[in-house]
Amino acid sequence: MRKFKFFRFVEFLRENPSFFKVWLGYSQSNMGTRFTMIARTILFYQITNSASAVAIFSIFSMLPFILVSPIAGWFSDFISRKKILIFSQIINGFLVLGYIIARDPWIFYILVFLNGVSGVFFSTSFYSMVPQTVKDKDDIVTANSLNNFSENLVDVLGPFLGAIVVKFWGFIPAFIIDSITFFINAFLLSITFISGEERFEKEIRPKALILSFYNDTKEAIKFLINEGRFVKYILVTEFLTLLAGGTINNLLVVFTKEALHSSEAMYGYLLSAGSIGALIGSFILGNLNMKITSYKLYFVGLISIGSFLTIFSFANNISLGLILFFLNGIANALLQVGFMSAIMANVSSQYRGKIFSIYIVSSTLGSVISLLISQRMLTGLNIQVIYRIGALFILMISAIRFIRIQYFKSKKVPWVSY
Repeated sequence: MRKFKFFRFVEFLRENPSFFKVWLGYSQSNMGTRFTMIARTILFYQITNSASAVAIFSIFSMLPFILVSPIAGWFSDFISRKKILIFSQIINGFLVLGYIIARDPWIFYILVFLNGVSGVFFSTSFYSMVPQTVKDKDDIVTANSLNNFSENLVDVLGPFLGAIVVKFWGFIPAFIIDSITFFINAFLLSITFISGEERFEKEIRPKALILSFYNDTKEAIKFLINEGRFVKYILVTEFLTLLAGGTINNLLVVFTKEALHSSEAMYGYLLSAGSIGALIGSFILGNLNMKITSYKLYFVGLISIGSFLTIFSFANNISLGLILFFLNGIANALLQVGFMSAIMANVSSQYRGKIFSIYIVSSTLGSVISLLISQRMLTGLNIQVIYRIGALFILMISAIRFIRIQYFKSKKVPWVSY
């Protein structure tokens, strides 16, 4: 095991110039997107003055993840991912400017839906393309650590900076800044070399798109059943834990108020503590400069999350809650980096986009089902009991699945990734 190297990120970016351009564009664009999320939500609420309308607005932003992901995943395996990324950024650059003139709620619904569609195409292609931007397959963990680090940095700083821009300069500058970041990202992508893109385009020229979509999706599912059983194992584990995780994530504000008897502001503090923990966890993980088995990262993170959330569900002390969410953030960094690395390292380029789309659909459905279950449970149980059930379920499922895969490994089952 190699020792921690404080500036490993800097060294890694210097060694991988293609990833550096992709990461830089993605990170600054992400920051701009946070500005728009803050600005459009506040503006929409000012126009409608309706909480139910805001809820519908949120639903429209989530719909593309369920409706469009399968097509976006197939498309990213069908043509150049680089082209998809560039065009999606240009389209979003123009779409966000629409919020400047939008005053009808339905215009907002259409814009946020189209933003989501473009975002789904970008996400599936971006994560599918990451392995094509690094020189060494062993560096995928470092690449995902850096992506996770920048995402959490944006989570910590983005809402704060976005709120400042809206407060002192208004909505229009926030939308213009976001639009500019999309165009900057498109430019950086256009001057980035992506390995395998030319070969990729020449090999795939199907005549019938609908038939190709059907056959390619069937091939991806067949891959999961046969060659990709390890990836399937991770995806099923993720879906099962999200059956409880959806409730825990979306009802945290209710738990904070009813179980911890604290203000809604504490909800924000808990989320910030988690983001800071994830930020630090990603930084440490990326700078360890060592080879780490992806499935171990994933399960250690998942079991730790189940443990911390279980303790939190029994806690009645805010200070303890903040500490637990900070630790939970560190564990979440392990989980996210391990999960993304497991898929990237164990799925060939021709299936990667479709596998990511399957994950997006299944994870969104898992969260939705979780919320529906919790809504029924709330009629007979209080929020603290529901939280305890959910946390214990995550801990139990993650421990059982980890023990099983360790057993398979000891028996040298060929599909288990090492």
